[in-house]
Parts: sequence; C-alpha cells; structure tokens
Amino acid sequence: MPAAGVDDVEAAVDRARAAQPGWADRSVGERAAVLDRVADLALDRRGALADAVQAETGKEREGAYQEVWGVAANADYYAERAPGLLGATRRRGRSRSPRARPNTVTPWAWSGW
Repeated sequence: MPAAGVDDVEAAVDRARAAQPGWADRSVGERAAVLDRVADLALDRRGALADAVQAETGKEREGAYQEVWGVAANADYYAERAPGLLGATRRRGRSRSPRARPNTVTPWAWSGW
C-alpha cells in the first residue's frame, strides 16, 4: 500500500468532510447497505487486506486475518442493527442524526474497531 504524506492526509480529510452532509442525508437503510458492502468487500479482499495488516504491523498471518474478519463482523453487526439503533425515534427530546466523528489513527489501533 502506498505511503501517504501530509498533503495526502489533508486531502482525504477534506474529502471526508465534504461527503458528510450527503451521508447524513441518506436513509438508515442506505447507510446499512453501505456497511453490508464493507463487510462483503473485506471478506472478498481478505488476502490483500491481511497482507497489508502484516506489512504494517508485523503480525502473523492468523492475527492479520482476525483483524480482517473483525472488520467484516463489525460492519455486518451494525448493518443488521442500524434500523433499530438509528431509527427516527426521539428520546428525552433528542433526535438521532449522523455527525462527523473524530478519529485517531495510531500504530497500535485495532482496525476492527
């Protein structure tokens, strides 16, 4: 996988910020379908993803596959539960809506979470 420089990361963050309003406008079902696709792609490309995990972390093959399977399992879990978790319900005067989420990428972060 190619290394990214500061400019690459800043451009990716800018694209993510620009995409957020469109993501927020999607229905829960549409967002769940995207998560379904993430799960499918992770499993379809598990070999290449495990290669990347090994190259970046030095993990043994089994550990690399566990990370890939974890990504697929988490995506599948939330895709199945999204309607119940994100339905248009109000609780205590609050409504649920997608928001931009801060993220930290660290060398010890487990990719499945």
